[in-house]
Amino acid sequence: MKKIKLHAPKIWLPMVAVLALCACSSEDPLVDDETTNPVPNESFSFANYSLGVGMARSGAPTPNVPPAPTPGTETSSYDFVNGVPGVKITRTTYHQSGTAYNEFMIFNPAQTSIYPGHVFVGGSVTSGEYKPVKGQKLNPIVISNTLVPREPGSLSSRPLNDPTWSSYQDVLKDWLSFGAQDAGAMTEYEYHQVTLDRSGSVQLSGSIGTSAKLTWDLSNSWQRNKTHVLLKFIQKVYSVSMDTPTGCILANAPEVAKNFDGTIPVYVSDVYYGRIAYMLVSSNYTYDEVTAAIGLLLPNWGNLSLNLQTQYKKVLDESALHLLCIGGKAEQHGRLADGGWEGFRKSLAEPMPISTAEPISYTLRYVDDNSVAQVLTTDRFPIISSVFVPECKSISFKLTPSALEAAAASKPDLYVWGNATMKLPNGQTISLFKAPYSDAYKMNGPNIYTQIDAPTATIMLNRNGMDMEAFLNQKVEITVTLGNTVAAGTTKGDDLGTVTITKTLKDLIFDAKDYQFGMQTRRKIAVDYHGSIVFDVSYATE
Repeated sequence: MKKIKLHAPKIWLPMVAVLALCACSSEDPLVDDETTNPVPNESFSFANYSLGVGMARSGAPTPNVPPAPTPGTETSSYDFVNGVPGVKITRTTYHQSGTAYNEFMIFNPAQTSIYPGHVFVGGSVTSGEYKPVKGQKLNPIVISNTLVPREPGSLSSRPLNDPTWSSYQDVLKDWLSFGAQDAGAMTEYEYHQVTLDRSGSVQLSGSIGTSAKLTWDLSNSWQRNKTHVLLKFIQKVYSVSMDTPTGCILANAPEVAKNFDGTIPVYVSDVYYGRIAYMLVSSNYTYDEVTAAIGLLLPNWGNLSLNLQTQYKKVLDESALHLLCIGGKAEQHGRLADGGWEGFRKSLAEPMPISTAEPISYTLRYVDDNSVAQVLTTDRFPIISSVFVPECKSISFKLTPSALEAAAASKPDLYVWGNATMKLPNGQTISLFKAPYSDAYKMNGPNIYTQIDAPTATIMLNRNGMDMEAFLNQKVEITVTLGNTVAAGTTKGDDLGTVTITKTLKDLIFDAKDYQFGMQTRRKIAVDYHGSIVFDVSYATE
C-alpha cells in the first residue's frame, strides 16, 4: 500500500491526541481473557474485562488479532428504536487493506452516534454494531477545536457538563457562527490493490453514513478487467477533541458493567472534519502501470514529462473509473461525477470552505486508561452497513429499471432490448422490465451506462404471521435476458445472455439502502457480448 502525505504551505492543522495513562483501576490493561459480564463489586477492576475481538491498544506488542474474517458476515437481533420493535441487521464485507489503524472512517453507524465522550461497548466496534453502553453517566469534559478564529477568543474551548449529541451540536454551531478562516489542510493520498472476496458486484456507497447517493456497482468492470486499484483522498480541515480525563470518563462504571458484554468500553475522543474522495480504477493494464498513471491525479502532476503525461492519460482513459465524494461543495461533486479522472483532479485541487466540511473520521480510546484503541491488524478492512426493519405486517418494494449498458464485440451502435422477471416466495412471477426488440433502447456507446425511462414495478409481500427473521430470509429469484438489435428493430440480433440470481428480502432491503443494484448478462464466448441493467430500489413497511 502506498501513502503520500501533503501539507498545505501556509498552515498545517495538527491532529495531536494526548495519550495519558490515567487508569480508572486497571491492574493489567492488556489482559484479554474470555470473561463475559463479570459481576461488579466493591473491588471492581477493568482487569476482569478483555479487549474487543480484533482490537488492541495502540503500540501494544501483542495485539488481539482476530481470525481471518468471513466475507459477507451478517448478524441479526431483535431491537427497539424509539420504542418501536423490529430487527436490526448488520452486514460486513471485507476488502484488502494495510496494517492496523488508530483512526476510524465514518462508514457506519449514523453520524449522530459520533461525538466526544460517547461510550460504546468495546466488543461492538469490529462487528459494526457500535452499541452505546446502556445507562452510561459521563463525567464532565472540555472540548476544543483546531479552527483558526477571525476574532481572538471566539473559538475557545468549551465545557460539556453532560456530553450528548445535542449539547455537542449546540457548541459546534456556536463555534461556526463566529466564522473561521479558511485555512490550509493536511492532505493524504493512499492507494492499494483491491481484491474481490465474493463473486458479483461490490457496492461501497450505501454503507457510508452520509447523503452521498452514488452507488458503485462494479460487477461489469470486475469481470472484464484484471487490475483494480482504490485511490483514497482525505483532506482534514479541522478537528474537535476532548481533554484527556483525569480519571475514568464513565462515572458509573461499576453500576453499568453488566452492559459491557465482557469487554472494555471505548469512547470517542476526537472527531475530524473535511472531505474524502474515492476513485476505483479498474483496468486491463498492470498494477504497476495503473499506480504510475495515478501520478496524473496528484498535485505535482505538472512535473511529469509530456511523454509520461501522454502515456498515463492513455491508461486512465482506457480504464473504468468509479467515483465517490463525501464533503465539499455540490459543484465539486458534479465535476467528480461528470468529469472523469480530470474532473477528479480539478475538484480535489480546489479549496474547500469550512462550512462544507463533513465529519469523516474519529478516534476511540479505552475508558480504563485512555489509551488509543486500535483495530483490525489483518490485511483486509471492513465495509459495514446496518439497517433496522420495524415489526410489520407486510413489505412493499419498488424496482425501477434506470440504466442499461452493453457491448457486442466491436459494434459501435447498440440497441438493447430484453426482459426481467422476479419469482416471489409464493411462486408468483412479476415483470420488472420488458422492452421488445421493436422498441429497443439506443445506447450512448459500448460499455457506457445509458439512462432509460421505464415503468416501476411494485412488489407486495405479506408476512402472514411469520417470524420476522424468517420473513426477511425469504428468497426471490430474478432473471434477466438482454439482446442487441439493429437500428430498425426488425430482428432479435445479438444474444447478450441470460442470468438468474437469488436474493433474500434482506438483500433487497440493503440494496434499497444503497439505492440500487445491478445485474449483468454475458455470453460464454471469447468475444465480449454482455449487457447490464441497473434497478433503483426502495421499500416501505406496513
